[in-house]
Amino acid sequence: MKAEEVLHAEDVERQLFEAKEIIAALLSGQIDAVVDSKTRSPVLLSKAQDALRESEERYRRIVETTDEGIWTIDTEGTITFVNGRLSEMLGYAAGELVGKQSSHLEREAAQANTAARVERSRQGSSEEAELAFVRKDGSEVWTLLKTSPIRNTDGTYVGTLAMITDRTHHKQAEKARHLAVEAVRASEAEFRLLTEAMPQIVWITRPDGANTYFNQRWMDYTGLTLEESSGDGWTKPFHPDDKPLAWQAWQNATATGGTYSIECRLRGADATYRWWLIRGVPVKDASGNILKWFGTCTDIDALKQGEARLRESEGLLRIAGRAARLGGWSVSLHDLHVIWSDEVCAIHEVPSGTAPSLAQAIEAYAPEFRGTVREKFEACVRDGTPYDLELQIVTATNRRVWVRTIGSAERSSSGAITSLRGAFQDIDDRRKLQDQFRQAQKMEAVGRLAAGVAHDFNNLLSVVLGFSELAIDGLKPGDPLRADIEEIRKAGNRATALTRQLLAFSRQQVLEPRVVNLNDIVEAMKPMLNRLLGEDIDLTVLSPGPAGRVLVDPSQVEQVVMNFAVNARDAMPTGGVLTIETSNVTLDEAYVGRPAEVPPGRFVMLAVTDSGLGMTEATRARLFEPFFTTKEKGKGTGLGLATVFGIVQQSGGYVSVSSELGHGTTFKVYLPRTDRVAETSLSNPPAATMNGSETILLVEDEEQVRIVACAILRRHGYNVLETSNGGEAYLVSIDFPNAIDLLLTDVVMPRMSGRRLAEQLAPQRPKMRVLFASGYTDDAIIHHGVLEAGVAFLQKPFTPQALLRKVRDVLDAAAAK
Repeated sequence: MKAEEVLHAEDVERQLFEAKEIIAALLSGQIDAVVDSKTRSPVLLSKAQDALRESEERYRRIVETTDEGIWTIDTEGTITFVNGRLSEMLGYAAGELVGKQSSHLEREAAQANTAARVERSRQGSSEEAELAFVRKDGSEVWTLLKTSPIRNTDGTYVGTLAMITDRTHHKQAEKARHLAVEAVRASEAEFRLLTEAMPQIVWITRPDGANTYFNQRWMDYTGLTLEESSGDGWTKPFHPDDKPLAWQAWQNATATGGTYSIECRLRGADATYRWWLIRGVPVKDASGNILKWFGTCTDIDALKQGEARLRESEGLLRIAGRAARLGGWSVSLHDLHVIWSDEVCAIHEVPSGTAPSLAQAIEAYAPEFRGTVREKFEACVRDGTPYDLELQIVTATNRRVWVRTIGSAERSSSGAITSLRGAFQDIDDRRKLQDQFRQAQKMEAVGRLAAGVAHDFNNLLSVVLGFSELAIDGLKPGDPLRADIEEIRKAGNRATALTRQLLAFSRQQVLEPRVVNLNDIVEAMKPMLNRLLGEDIDLTVLSPGPAGRVLVDPSQVEQVVMNFAVNARDAMPTGGVLTIETSNVTLDEAYVGRPAEVPPGRFVMLAVTDSGLGMTEATRARLFEPFFTTKEKGKGTGLGLATVFGIVQQSGGYVSVSSELGHGTTFKVYLPRTDRVAETSLSNPPAATMNGSETILLVEDEEQVRIVACAILRRHGYNVLETSNGGEAYLVSIDFPNAIDLLLTDVVMPRMSGRRLAEQLAPQRPKMRVLFASGYTDDAIIHHGVLEAGVAFLQKPFTPQALLRKVRDVLDAAAAK
């Protein structure tokens, strides 16, 4: 091949199209189309054929040496010629493609496009298209297809010539570029999503410090727009005192290429400043040049405030250590040197800086605890076993004090125990509180026992009192049995009082609270108190001003005052003075002399002071225990002050006592003050008569109680419908044709409670009154020992008079409405 025949691709394309008439002639077999149709000379024909063959050979070499794939197809789309480059491009052997339909080289979905291109070529159209051919092995090769129609000399369409350029690498590069662009876009989108979701402020700046990006958190906090923050606008929110430091840190970071980090204050949109940690890292190229800075601002205001509080608390901790009576100690095993902190010295009541020997430190414990301390100390020295003990020490002033001592081993880097360290705390007050708590638990246990037996015992006492009263009423005054039955009744009354005292100190009695003035109660009791105290004791009642109102059960307050008066009388065997004082007090944290057990608040105080013998600290510690008494055997039950304690606590109040042997005793009761209006009278007026003619539906599951109640009521003229349970009472109510004036029902009964029965009968008999009776203190009609408003209640055990009075009161109250 001559050098001048090696052509560039564009020259090849030009010459190929110049030769298309020759190729068309070759394809159509019309050799004579290229010679003069009027000249039939064999010589001329031979020369023409030689020229044609030379031209064909020259163009064939061009076709076979070009980098472009070339084919020709006929009018039906059948491949008639393929150069070697196209066969190689599509993975076929030479000549293997000739005779195949060109559409078979495309995917089935694109084959319709081939027929369309052939048709457009038939119409004389040349075109250029990018399409994928299917190689023999099934893979794809992307190409640029340029087609041109082939016509013979008379213009008849005889096929299509195509030049096919392999663009697979170009397509792959283009796809890679597209994927890279999409990846960058996705990465940028993810970056923005991430930064917008972050609680921190995120920023990007140029190397010169001009901002190029802030996430929304910056705008939300500072109130600046992105435009206002661009350039050096990001410095606007810096606190004036912090801005120079921020700039200096930025200059250092840009000069060294290191991390930018500073804590400073930034102004928020609300014009307040918060502390932020600002950190930035440089993003560098392969040569180490800084392209940009990427950074965050983290809100550390709470941390900074916490650090400030921590610094304050460190000082407070030292104060708290003194307030909590907590100190530290250490013992060096090298020389057995003992160190006590100032607080440990104070607990031992020795001067600060005292450094006792190990033997002296152990000897400071009470004798009964020294063996335990030595044993635990030696185990800690030997094995590193920590200990935590509560025991007593004997101070330098010979006082016994409960302390808590904690010890643990300190080791060197080699693991050897080198010293012992620990804490030492005065817990004497806590131990006293624990003793008080155990005492309270003891009282609660007794209370639960009392409440547990109260119901059955009260039912039995109701029977004893009822039948003894009925028996006495049936005997003549001179009957010898009358005195015996009187003793039975007296014993029943004493048992009733004892039961109520047990329920009182256990705070499980039933109260009927009313808003009253404490002065009125005390004033009304003066005549009775004078008779109780006797002539050798002077009673003084002091009321500096009108006392506030309290919500209490008046009868229970009277019992409290009576118990105080009885104890005062016994403490003044040779006479003295008893002073009762009422006053309003408001206790706050700063109130001098406020008892520790009384919280801050508004109270009415009742103070009872006697000039009697007083009491020791040991007696005062057990004063409110049930059954504790200092009186001779047979002269006291030990329930008086326990009852006072229970009544006061159940009324929401507090009681304290102060006394000194030989200097008398003062009891103070604090009852919460209320602003509600006081009720006009302290008790209901007594009924004019105990008799009646009304109809009463009696429901009582205890047979003996039911019998005695029926007997009492019928003897006094009442018509009694007697039933033993709720279901029976319901049926009796339905069948009874006349009015039923009162439902007298026990509260706790099998299957249907008294309250449920009352609710069931209310629609049938809306005018019927209800009186509940029970020996329980936790009935459904009672909440924490206090009656619900408007509920008529008869506490068991009851006497005939109590039953008749309560029935009459309920019926008369209904008649008055």
